[in-house]
Amino acid sequence: MPDLCNGDAALKNILIISRNGKFSKWSKQHDFLVGNRTSYGIYVLGQQMEDIDGSLLQQENIHFCKVSTKDMTRELKRLFNETKIDFVVIDYDEDYREMQRWFNVLRDDIPVVVVKLNRLPDADRILIPVCGGNNVTQLLWFVHLVASNLKLPVHLLHIRTNPGKTDNCQLFNDLIARSYGIYSCGELIAFNITNGILNKIRNNDIVIMGAPNYWQLTTQFNYSIPYGVFNKEHDAMMLIAPSPAKIRLRDVMWHELINLDLKAKDKESAISQMVELLIQANQITEGQRKDVLKRVFERERECTTGVGEDTAFPHLTMPGGSSVICCMGIFPDGVAFGPGDEKNVKFIFLILSPQDDYTEYLSVLSQITRNMIDENKRNRLLKATSSWEILNIMQALDK
Repeated sequence: MPDLCNGDAALKNILIISRNGKFSKWSKQHDFLVGNRTSYGIYVLGQQMEDIDGSLLQQENIHFCKVSTKDMTRELKRLFNETKIDFVVIDYDEDYREMQRWFNVLRDDIPVVVVKLNRLPDADRILIPVCGGNNVTQLLWFVHLVASNLKLPVHLLHIRTNPGKTDNCQLFNDLIARSYGIYSCGELIAFNITNGILNKIRNNDIVIMGAPNYWQLTTQFNYSIPYGVFNKEHDAMMLIAPSPAKIRLRDVMWHELINLDLKAKDKESAISQMVELLIQANQITEGQRKDVLKRVFERERECTTGVGEDTAFPHLTMPGGSSVICCMGIFPDGVAFGPGDEKNVKFIFLILSPQDDYTEYLSVLSQITRNMIDENKRNRLLKATSSWEILNIMQALDK
């Protein structure tokens, strides 16, 4: 897996706001978020800089700025005006009013990770409480990368205030999680959500949450669920993700990229037919066939991309790619994707995305998933007689 920040064309500059503790200790605890420091510009704002390692001071791409508390906001505004920042990491402050001031200054179009990781070396699990919302796809992708870098298992906790059967929100979260290889899931039914989450946290958990809405972040953060979780002794992180990219399914999947009557004896045969579909539609070349198949099959050996609801999401990144490529195959007789599975996958979406630029991919995955959790819509797709009809059914969410 790539680092969360790996210096490709989509990521130029990282801002680290280190307010509590000394920078050297902080940097050692958070290297997994920054990755290879030599690949991009790093700007560090902090109150204590005396303990910085001399080798870091000699790196031309790392810029340190020691500022007092009263000058930090001004310095941050200046930096945003002079430099394009692509990613922000900020340590947590127990004073919620101080956090609100930071949230008001930080840009809402830049991903921000708030961290409190005092016991990181002892961590043995990541816990993700989710209620739903537009940014669940981005949160789960972020957790997937963190878990891969730290080599920790992940447990998804569905939060509900009322008991009842599984709803579409929970189905959506499950499908997205499985597409990232997250299969450990539980359910929390609690009137007081914060207390419910706290009762589920184990001693060595890292709790990773999505942020509340912008109004609550900037004016009422002390009433938010993340505030209640952060103020306990365990480690926690919060992702403030920009709004999902505005991309329509019709922009990446048109009728030549849909085949609605395919047959396959196994998933290798099914995936091979999907790759052939991309070649015939001139989305990849014949010369790329072998490499694409090899990498997709390797991914399947690690963890099946069958996610439930009759659906599978094979996915790989393409170095040098500039946009998402997606094709859809319907296998009415079904294909077995997991060990011992029945032929329960009837819809396969093969998605290729630019390497390490996942903005469009997450948007496409989210829109497809919202279609596939609807059993009535899946039945309509199976009965469709043309790719044009398939698109009309799938694109209804675009309106």
